Amino acid sequence: MVNTVVFTNPNAKSNVFDKTRVMTIERIVGSNGKVIRTQKAEDLEERISGLHKLNPESITVDGGDGTMLTFFTTFVKHWPKFKEFPPFAIIPGGTWNVMARHADISKRKWKEYLTGIIKSRKEDLSLQDIGLIRVRDNEWAETYGFSYGMGLPITLLEEYYTAKYLKEAKLAAMILHMVGSAMVDGEFYRKFAGKHAVKVSNGSGIEREASVLGLMAQSVPSVGLPKSHMFYQATHSERFHVLGAEIDIIELLIQSPALYLGKMHLLSKLGIIDLQTDHYKIRSEEPFRYHVNGDMSYLGKGLVANEVTLEHGKRIDVIKYLG
Repeated sequence: MVNTVVFTNPNAKSNVFDKTRVMTIERIVGSNGKVIRTQKAEDLEERISGLHKLNPESITVDGGDGTMLTFFTTFVKHWPKFKEFPPFAIIPGGTWNVMARHADISKRKWKEYLTGIIKSRKEDLSLQDIGLIRVRDNEWAETYGFSYGMGLPITLLEEYYTAKYLKEAKLAAMILHMVGSAMVDGEFYRKFAGKHAVKVSNGSGIEREASVLGLMAQSVPSVGLPKSHMFYQATHSERFHVLGAEIDIIELLIQSPALYLGKMHLLSKLGIIDLQTDHYKIRSEEPFRYHVNGDMSYLGKGLVANEVTLEHGKRIDVIKYLG
């Protein structure tokens, strides 16, 4: 049997809806590990700082992509540099669960998933290699996640989060509203159409000026929606895919189906930033907001900076669903 230490976030969406869920996790783990409840970032930091002394065979994180951001940023900070990372299990329990989906972990079958890990031998576990992007800004923040975005992605996320339920329907309605508003140069259209004057550079160190509608980077191919394969170059654990648009939003909407499916050969490459790299920097005279793993704040502070550097950070092994 595989020993595991489970970190569970009582404030995660699934735990808020089902108050018995954490107790179910404790029952499944039983004597084969330890379940740690962390309600605040300070609790997580305190528990992780001594985690290596338990020498766990695996570590399980219960929560969504926002929880993954906080957990892995804290974990990398405190785990001894000379000690190999154990494999990680993810129990999807948040609004976004892209990392879990990438490892074929179903939100509906999390009990079978966790039970299967506990009952397996460590050598029989199937692992999915995932690279974490190290995101550093010139203000205060250094985080580790699989996704970064600025510009249009921030506006989309803000609008998306206004829907409490049926978020996919909200996304479709938002696009239709945008198209209608564009026809009359309406306020809703202008909200999404603004560009950002930035200077960008990749690993070569050569900087160029760009006027971007939006820019994203990911280390996994999907954005968590059905059939999405936007980040088709996010296939190497030590590199990530940078995707950005210097075209206007109407042209982007026209090209969005091919972009969403990762069919880049159907796109006009003019005005599209599309590259695989292990280093990327964005600078701007004006402060800009950004997100990591869909979160626009970290430890209660907004993610705002004039400069952000993206680098390959760490590589982790995620235990895939065994069913």
